[in-house]
Amino acid sequence: MRRFWYLTGLCLFAFFCVGTSVEVAAAKAMQGEIDLRSVDTAKGETAYLDGEWEFYWGHLLEPADFAEGRLPAVRTMLHVPSSWSDTSFGAQELPTLGHATYRLKIIPPPGKQEFGLRMADVSSAFKLWVNGRLVMENGIVGDSLRTETEYRALRIPRFVSNGEPIELLMQVSNYHYRYGGLVVPIQFGASRILDVAQVMRWGLIFVVIGCLLVMGIYHLVLYLTRRCMVSPLYFGFYCLLWTISSLCSSASDWIIRVYLPNLTTGFLYPLEMISLFVSIPVGYAFFHSLYPQEFSARLRLFAAAAAAVFSLFALVASPLALSRAVPWFYIFSMGVMGYALIRLFKAARLKRDGARLILCGFLFVGAAGMNDMFNDMQIIHTPWMIPAGMFIFVLFQAFALAHRYSMAFQSIENLSDKLEEQNADLQDEMAERTRLEREIVHVSEEERRNISRDLHDGMCQQLTAARLHCSVLESRYAGSGPEGAEIAKLAILLEESVDQAYELSRGLWPVEHDARSLVSSLEELAGRIQVSQGDKIALQCELNCGNCCNSNSNQIYSIAKEALLNSLKHASAQSIRMTLDCCSSPSNLILRVEDDGVGRQVKSLSRGGLGTRIMAHRARIIGGLLSISDRAGGGTVVECIVPCSTWFRPQDATLDVAE
Repeated sequence: MRRFWYLTGLCLFAFFCVGTSVEVAAAKAMQGEIDLRSVDTAKGETAYLDGEWEFYWGHLLEPADFAEGRLPAVRTMLHVPSSWSDTSFGAQELPTLGHATYRLKIIPPPGKQEFGLRMADVSSAFKLWVNGRLVMENGIVGDSLRTETEYRALRIPRFVSNGEPIELLMQVSNYHYRYGGLVVPIQFGASRILDVAQVMRWGLIFVVIGCLLVMGIYHLVLYLTRRCMVSPLYFGFYCLLWTISSLCSSASDWIIRVYLPNLTTGFLYPLEMISLFVSIPVGYAFFHSLYPQEFSARLRLFAAAAAAVFSLFALVASPLALSRAVPWFYIFSMGVMGYALIRLFKAARLKRDGARLILCGFLFVGAAGMNDMFNDMQIIHTPWMIPAGMFIFVLFQAFALAHRYSMAFQSIENLSDKLEEQNADLQDEMAERTRLEREIVHVSEEERRNISRDLHDGMCQQLTAARLHCSVLESRYAGSGPEGAEIAKLAILLEESVDQAYELSRGLWPVEHDARSLVSSLEELAGRIQVSQGDKIALQCELNCGNCCNSNSNQIYSIAKEALLNSLKHASAQSIRMTLDCCSSPSNLILRVEDDGVGRQVKSLSRGGLGTRIMAHRARIIGGLLSISDRAGGGTVVECIVPCSTWFRPQDATLDVAE
């Protein structure tokens, strides 16, 4: 946090240095005359023409009037800078609206040189003569609202002096604003010094306005990319509003007139005020979007309503009425700023994200805003500070945004690392689970194989022997009456028992790798189902090796058997085509069972029954992929793709078994 304070101090130092880069000599006008012979213009010194000026209220005098002695009877003095409405002559208090003439005698530094006068803000119009020569006219001076044409802009009139006394004569009229007269100091100095200082000031103002514009556009684009975050939208509009206000403001010396000098004050002044009015609720909405628990939603609505009222008034009211309403808005905005400052302190104390940085920036912009508001209300006479305050506020908001995104990226990186670790653990767990499933399946299949062998080599052999003995007895007692008939029945039962025992043995272990192949087992399965069910089943095998050597033959056989039974039981199929293929993809073995039944559209489109889940489980544990889809023209297609590591040179080993 300390480096942010260092950077802030450096920014303030730069602004103050530029604002005071021109040395100002201490001199005061007395009785309408100011002595500036001690001002060393060679060293870049300047002077403010503050003090007592000759003042002629209600008169628009010209140099000829002074030359011919046509002057009012009473000669009064008025302190400059000040508004004439703040001055009273005896029991008479001067009104805000009116016109007057100012006069000052300057004793300049010796020698011939070109001087200039920096006249920043004179309301509403003025004419300036130097030694009887008209050098500047700002607007049209008049004696009423009808005859006056307002125009507010920075002016630096120039004139040459040989070291002789200089007489300044100014006509000033004001019928448009709440303050009239010379309310801002007039700076006197060498024209080149004033020009350089003004260029430097405008350069810094351009930097501030450019930063506001860039930050405004950046935050609006940021909102468009992430609409879930509304705070960039408010801050983007806030920066754009202050960009407009700064371009049209006296605090920036009406910098917009450098490029658009013909814009009227009647257009710029309401535009500046509306931008200022709207910026208060938008700024508050920005704080509320960041810290909704600390900032009141009701005050947000109240601020928006107040800004809307002031903005509508600015559109319809005269410049005089608008300027008189501005102090009331200042009071309202001071209250909102004070509340926001308190709530930001609370957010910072609660360690909300970025609250300390935003609080630091708001302290500067708040202090600058208070300074300029008191300055505009003629309570104090200080330089305008809002450009510096806004620059620092935007700078700290940029710090807060960068910090917020840095923390977000760090959180994402930490989450990504954690997810990678969890993913690795999950993959290890899945691999271990798959290994255990395969091991369980292997143990189960091995046990089934052992039982199948025991049945085949034990019970089946014994039953076969019993059947042979019974055959001997049957031939011996043939035609011998009831005994022969009973022995014949026993022979039939033993023959059926032998068949059932062999069938049970083959069901427990259908694929005997050392003696049979997957193709032979599928042939036998298709033939047996066709005999028992009466359906037509076609088996087509296109293999690269004569006998399928896939190590998962038993699981493939079980999947084929379940698919065939599903087609017969649920699809009401009349014909079934089963294909075993590895020629189209040597690295995969493809089992395809296709029927002409009713299809899944007629049946329920549910996730499938137990048989379907068992097929999917068997395919998964052997690394295969099972898919069930509808067949074009009706029916269902079950396809299982199983990786096959055994590969021989392709050869034509097509086998068709149709019946």
